[in-house]
Amino acid sequence: DDQIKACNKQFTKFIEKNYKIWITDERGPDFTKDIISRYIQPLLKNDKKVCLLVLDCMRLDHFKAMVPILEPLFNINTNYCLSILPSATPYSRNAIFSGLFYDDIIRKYPEQKSDMINNAESLNRYENQFLRDQLTRLGLTNKAIHYHKIWAVEEGNKFSNKIGDLAKQDIIALVVNFVDILMHKSSQMDVLKEMVPNESGYRKAIKSWLEQSWLIKALKFCSQNDITVVMTSDHGSIRVQNSVMVSADKSASSGVRFKFGRNLNTNKKNALIIKNPNNYRLPEIGPQPSYVIAKNDNYFVYPNDAHRYQNKIKDSFQHGGISMEELIIPVAIMKSRKK
Repeated sequence: DDQIKACNKQFTKFIEKNYKIWITDERGPDFTKDIISRYIQPLLKNDKKVCLLVLDCMRLDHFKAMVPILEPLFNINTNYCLSILPSATPYSRNAIFSGLFYDDIIRKYPEQKSDMINNAESLNRYENQFLRDQLTRLGLTNKAIHYHKIWAVEEGNKFSNKIGDLAKQDIIALVVNFVDILMHKSSQMDVLKEMVPNESGYRKAIKSWLEQSWLIKALKFCSQNDITVVMTSDHGSIRVQNSVMVSADKSASSGVRFKFGRNLNTNKKNALIIKNPNNYRLPEIGPQPSYVIAKNDNYFVYPNDAHRYQNKIKDSFQHGGISMEELIIPVAIMKSRKK
């Protein structure tokens, strides 16, 4: 644990020093926004059938835990990219499907900006449209697309039962929310707290789920029918330990690992404070827009209700901040062993 904490401190310094350079320099690392252009586009141009599998909130170590189940089915080539900041679903997963940083997304799609301003229940409602528009920009207008988002096991079973029909499409884009749901629910339900008390328990729970799930049936079908699976994530999560006071306007967003709004303030030792969102390819929403993004294993609390939030959030898994666990994303190109 001490070694990981020490590594995360160095990793955070590394990100702080380089991130602004990378997002304006083509020589930087791949980000989630590059996944389709870098890994999906070449496959489609070679007329390969592709399944883009996005496991929301899957960490690199989660993927490594699943590899022994996947290796009998696929030859796996594992690549890596970084989640964009903040490492939260509205930013990082929209980046995958749109191929854009978030400032460009809200310029190009006014409805996305409206949802953000009005705190809509979901900021990922337009992924299907984003995907189709990105493939059009990449010159792949002739490709047949099926997009599917799965929250519940019943929907997953329906999908696996009809995957034979869907295989006629050139690309199946599949978003699976199990890992993210497990993360959020494990801090709310006592039985899950016992099952997922730490990182090791989290990995074991996800591996066990895959072994028994509808998803492994769908992956077996892909393997048997020479469909290349590109398995990836939008961001990971980290078990938070240290509460950090933040002052904010009432209209500030509610996240515990990142916030945006007006008059945000906290100690820069514990968070990346962004007063000029343009420098980070983030949208400027409202007057005096700013962002704060937690570093390492910190989480934000307000001074007037700090104790209540400390009891609720400490030791839970959260995302949106800067850590190895949240930012380092696997991109696995999985090709059938049947050939």
